[in-house]
Amino acid sequence: MFSESTSTLYDATKSVHVIDGGFLLRKITWERGETYKVICQQYVSYVERNYGRNCSIVFDGYNDTKLSTKSAEHNRRYTTHASVKVIFDESTVVTLTQAKCMRRNENKQRIVRMLIDTFTENGHTAIQANDDADTLICTTAINIAHERGEKPVIVVGEDIDLLCILVANTPASCTNIIFKKSGKGT
Repeated sequence: MFSESTSTLYDATKSVHVIDGGFLLRKITWERGETYKVICQQYVSYVERNYGRNCSIVFDGYNDTKLSTKSAEHNRRYTTHASVKVIFDESTVVTLTQAKCMRRNENKQRIVRMLIDTFTENGHTAIQANDDADTLICTTAINIAHERGEKPVIVVGEDIDLLCILVANTPASCTNIIFKKSGKGT
């Protein structure tokens, strides 16, 4: 059993954060009347305010949902909560609620593409997995940890699957990875 730690085990200014993009998508509340460019910049501001300037953000893929490991769940959500396909670019004003927009994979794919471009323009690493990002998040963290030696790499997300994948795949010689569960609960 793991217990919650309140002590600081690392210096956040010298750490690299690998952030679950799915977790991140839910952290910003979109305001109607803003442009998608402003919303993308709000995500960058949130990341820099909470995790610094040295971050890698890994998003789920929404390209081919028929091949996704989560396709059954996506199909269930789509049939119970269908949404419209929205054609938008950076200058488009948000008129649809965030929840309705994000219910459709094509809309998620478009916003993720914009976010990747915006994060990259602001000096962060942002990538997208082919489908579920959990394994890519952990592989990215392990690779960065090997490159950085003793400097900490912090994996940020809410999904306990990330911790399980890290425990199963991190070599014993790699002791500088920290899992930070953000969000509700302990």
